[in-house]
Amino acid sequence: MRSAAFVALAALLSGCGSGTYTWGWFVVSPFDSRGIKNLRFLTDGLGATLSISLMAIVLAVVAGALIAIAGLSRNRLLRGFNRVYVECV
Repeated sequence: MRSAAFVALAALLSGCGSGTYTWGWFVVSPFDSRGIKNLRFLTDGLGATLSISLMAIVLAVVAGALIAIAGLSRNRLLRGFNRVYVECV
């Protein structure tokens, strides 16, 4: 199994060593104006991604706590809601 994975990885990376391909690192180079523009764009996206992820985590924890509390309730309707939600989702 390991040897097959190694052979597959070697086949994928075999083109990396050839001198015919130019990688184009200037796209994210901090020494080039295009690179600086692209790096700013990427960091703006990183900030947006982190804020969306944080909000999703907060909402998931709150929703999970409410669903769990409903499952611990003595009210049959709330426990039934919990059962249906847990089984479906």
